[in-house]
Amino acid sequence: MSSTVVYDPSGELSGGLPLDRGPHLALAAAVLAWGPAPAGVRAADCALIGLQLTGHAQCVAADLHHRYN
Repeated sequence: MSSTVVYDPSGELSGGLPLDRGPHLALAAAVLAWGPAPAGVRAADCALIGLQLTGHAQCVAADLHHRYN
């Protein structure tokens, strides 16, 4: 299985990328299951997860904007 990870704060690259929801949904479920003070999770991992989920959310927002405007 492959997925696309996007970090595009300017929003220039997100148009037209396929949205592979499965890995992002699994990642979000795992993060939510951690609770407020996860043991053994490094700060660098949290930063990377934040970038990955932020990039995917920006792609979803851009897709909705293009689809309904």
